[in-house]
Amino acid sequence: MKVHVYVDSSQLNTNNEMTVYISVFNKGKRFMLKSGLYSARKFTGREFPKSEPNARVKNIALGRKLLEVEEFCLLHEDMPADELKAELAVILTGEKPKVRQRTLAGCIREFGSTQCREGTRSLYEQAARKVEGIDASATLEGVDDEWLRRYETHYMKTMTVNGLSISLRCIRATFNWAVKRRLTQNYPFNWYRIKSEKTRKRALTPQQFANLRDYAVEDWQMEYRDMFVLMVYLCGINAGDLFTMPGLTDGRCVYNRLKTGRLYDIAVQPEAMAIINRYKGKKFMLACMDNYGNYSNYLAHMNDGLKKIGPSEKVKVSEQGDRNKANGKERKKWKVDYHPLFPEITTYWARHTWATTAALLDIPEKTIGMALGHSDAMTTSIYIDFDMRKIDEANRKVIDYLNTFRGGEE
Repeated sequence: MKVHVYVDSSQLNTNNEMTVYISVFNKGKRFMLKSGLYSARKFTGREFPKSEPNARVKNIALGRKLLEVEEFCLLHEDMPADELKAELAVILTGEKPKVRQRTLAGCIREFGSTQCREGTRSLYEQAARKVEGIDASATLEGVDDEWLRRYETHYMKTMTVNGLSISLRCIRATFNWAVKRRLTQNYPFNWYRIKSEKTRKRALTPQQFANLRDYAVEDWQMEYRDMFVLMVYLCGINAGDLFTMPGLTDGRCVYNRLKTGRLYDIAVQPEAMAIINRYKGKKFMLACMDNYGNYSNYLAHMNDGLKKIGPSEKVKVSEQGDRNKANGKERKKWKVDYHPLFPEITTYWARHTWATTAALLDIPEKTIGMALGHSDAMTTSIYIDFDMRKIDEANRKVIDYLNTFRGGEE
């Protein structure tokens, strides 16, 4: 970053004085700012000439302005050039130059790109596309509570209440970020409230868990079922945390949660260790990631596989279908119809299943929250051995209780 003084002799004010500019060169971009000072004489350098009327006072004022500019640039070295120019203009003269209006979708993408988790970045990208789908030219200044209500009305036809809520929370978080960075003073969420509805319970009962655990799955489904069971045996561990774990530490799962960054530390019980040993991976602890670039792709396949666990049958396609051809190839004569045990199940059900079972066993709510990594359950003493033993003991109770059930029973 370089700061210079430039005196423009091309135009004079009513007192036949030249405008004194401060030139800023930052990250390959240069821009000029009015200092609010004028000079009757052309000069170079950072001081008015002695022959300039009131030179001493003007030099004090110019020195102060140069110091303010350099200090602000130093403290905001990552700020984009247009924003830096706008902020410095306020500091120097109070006259804020016109800055190109930032589109809401562009800001959502910019803020979303700063998020650590791939899944979170994906949510912001989806929100940006939805904004473009209704109003691609929407700017930070142009969005108000009425705009948000139009957005809600438009998408509530095709989205669930909670799905729409996630999208709107991405927009709200973007406005919080933009206001903090002084990209805008507009904040439409002062007058608009995001709607949500209570999430339907997504947990297997102990008997249902046993039915899934003991079911004679097809070969291609076995790994998906075993990963679900492993997640339950590890206190409802998050899928991303499990699939990106490099390995165990002294027989324990020790890692920082992707979502919160908090340290997580639980013992691996024998039932869980048996599954881990069965699926040892190369790059990560589990082999399921050996052929996938990211865990989200594997997760999609896993959820699809879980939803198809149950009785299935081959169904013959109609005779007319047998005779038709598509793209030069004869159509399939058979298809598989699935009758799933749990047609809506996803990996997230493992988390709810462990927590619900723990509650059935009267395990304290605080211990359950600590096992799940809930922030409101984390105290300053959470990482002492006593607390870890509480979680390990709770997990052992849950697994022992689940072991008393057998698949196929009512």
